[in-house]
Amino acid sequence: MESFYVICTNCFLIVLCTTDFSSFHICLSSDTKQRSILMRKADFDIIMVARSFIIFKKRLLAIRRTAIARNNPSLWEVPGGQRKDEQSIRSTLKREVKEETGLSVQPIELTTSHQYKTMLGGKYDGALQIVCFGISLVEESTVILSHEHDDSRWCRYDDFMRLNLTKQTRQAALASRLRLQSLGVL
Repeated sequence: MESFYVICTNCFLIVLCTTDFSSFHICLSSDTKQRSILMRKADFDIIMVARSFIIFKKRLLAIRRTAIARNNPSLWEVPGGQRKDEQSIRSTLKREVKEETGLSVQPIELTTSHQYKTMLGGKYDGALQIVCFGISLVEESTVILSHEHDDSRWCRYDDFMRLNLTKQTRQAALASRLRLQSLGVL
């Protein structure tokens, strides 16, 4: 039997992810029935995003968005991005980290998640955005940034928290503090 991690809850929706990132399910509840279905982007106005705290030699990677970025300009974050099609969260993490930093990572676990309403306007107007944060390990530290970012830093947790972080990243770092501490990052 698979173990699931609750990554989002509200009065209508529960999102569950397997602890190994391999799949996730959405449970819709109503007054009279509850059912579980596999997530399909076309069925819901839900955007799944995967981000990862990347650890190298007890340091976390932070990347800074460019000053001209549409979302969170000049703020620091951890690598990640939107899930494509039927991609797993683990595959999304690997792909997005590679695209944004050039690093090949090994995701080890899901630590926390947050839900947000997306920006008004654009093709995702009003959709629910669920951001899953994981922890990944990397064996090398040479970062090659994408056009979306202009700086990177490997830092201890306290130094990481002093950066001008996005709201999502700060919340996830606080929620993941004990697990990061157990991995020697604090």
